[in-house]
Amino acid sequence: MRLLWILTAALLTACNARMYIDQVPGDSGQALAPGQSTSFRFFTTDPSNHSGVNLTAGASYHLQLSMVSNWIDGSIDSDENGEPLGPFGFADSVMPLEAMALMKRSTDHRWFELMLYQDGCRSESLVGISNLTYDAESDSYLYVAPCSGDLRLFVNDSQVSYTDNVGFARITLSRAG
Repeated sequence: MRLLWILTAALLTACNARMYIDQVPGDSGQALAPGQSTSFRFFTTDPSNHSGVNLTAGASYHLQLSMVSNWIDGSIDSDENGEPLGPFGFADSVMPLEAMALMKRSTDHRWFELMLYQDGCRSESLVGISNLTYDAESDSYLYVAPCSGDLRLFVNDSQVSYTDNVGFARITLSRAG
């Protein structure tokens, strides 16, 4: 137990930021015109899924998510209510040690929650799907781009834990017209 405490303390000391987001911007994506949409694949194993879309500051976008496979984080395949994992992730209490919550890329969000951010303004644009407004009529979530920049997505996990993730979804992003 003492060794676990020492390893945890060393890891947390080394991570002086609240969250880690990769610092290498990708190729610039295509901008969507009002009313235009595009679809792309999302993998839970990728710590920085590049959407291929360059968002425009102030523009509204609708995000639709279609689960293609079950999502699994290591050995965790259900949330705290016994429901299969999905884009809203699971509570800290599901982890073997709740203190592991300090290792999430965003401590303000649930484990395995679908997260969005833009290359141009990483801190300002970081949101979880739980922060977005759901529109039942279009079966989509509304995201307003705080800046111009490529949209990237990931599940909220420990930066070193993406290799044990399982899951795939199809995401359709539409610019509001």
